[in-house]
Amino acid sequence: MELEVDIPEFIELLRLAKHSIAGDLLVGLSLYNPTTDEEYSPFTIDNGVAQFIDLKGQPRSIPFSAMSQWSVIIPDGSVLNSKKLQSRTSSGRRQELVSQLNRIGLVCGQTQSLEDLQAIIDAWKTPISSTQKEFRRQVYQSIKKLENEPGLGSASYRLGFMIMERWLTQPLYACPPDYLIQLAYYRRWTKQTASALEVSALIERSDAQNLFSRQETAVLATERAATFMDKYEKDGVGLDQAFRFLKYHHKLRDGKSDEHNANAWKRYDALRGLTK
Repeated sequence: MELEVDIPEFIELLRLAKHSIAGDLLVGLSLYNPTTDEEYSPFTIDNGVAQFIDLKGQPRSIPFSAMSQWSVIIPDGSVLNSKKLQSRTSSGRRQELVSQLNRIGLVCGQTQSLEDLQAIIDAWKTPISSTQKEFRRQVYQSIKKLENEPGLGSASYRLGFMIMERWLTQPLYACPPDYLIQLAYYRRWTKQTASALEVSALIERSDAQNLFSRQETAVLATERAATFMDKYEKDGVGLDQAFRFLKYHHKLRDGKSDEHNANAWKRYDALRGLTK
C-alpha cells in the first residue's frame, strides 16, 4: 500500500533512513501538489530544494520551506515505506503512544506533544512515591493542555481524576502538597464533592502549617470554597462555608486575590445574589 506523508515527515524519514540504508531513496517517489492536484516524478533534492520537471516540461526548483501544503507519495516496497522506519518518526511514535493510552483507557488530544503523552503514560505506570515534584508538574501541565481543547474538557477532568486516584496509595496527610491540590481539583471537577472536601479539609488540621506553605494553603482554601459552592448549587447548603474560605484565602495572601480566587468571588457574589 502506498504511503502519503507531509514534507516534514518525509524529511524525517530521509534522515532516519540515510543512517542505515544505502542507495537512491527517491526512486519511485512522487511529489504531490494538492492545489493543482498534480504529481511530479522523478525528483531530486539538493540542499533542501526539490527539483523536478513540471507537466509542461519546465524545470522547477522549490525549497521545502515553501512546500508546507505539499506531500510525498511513497510506493509500496520503498524502504521509506517500511513500518519499522515509520515507527521511528514523530508521527509514528505519537501513534504508538496514543495506542498505549487507548489500551489503558486514557484519552489524548492534538495539542499534547510527544513529551506530554509520554509523561502521562509514565505517570500511570509510576507510583507517586517514585516521582519528583518536577515530573509531577509536567504531568499536571500535560493533562491541563487537554482541558483547553474544544470539546475535551470533561475528558481532561476524567484523565486527571484517574491518574490522581491511582497515585493515592497512602493517607492524605502524607501526600505531597502539590499533588493534594490537583487531587482536590480533579475530584471537584468530576463531581466527587464529598471526596474533594475531604482533601481540602486538611487545611483545617491543627498541624496544617507543617503540611502546606501559606501559598498552598491559600490555593486549597479557594478550592474548598469552590467545592462548597458546588455543594450549595446541588443541595442548597455550603454558601456560608464558601465565604469563610474565600476570606481565609485573603487572610493568607494579605488581602490579595489570585485569578482563581477572584473568579470564585464572582461566582459567590452571583450565588449570594440569588438568595436575596
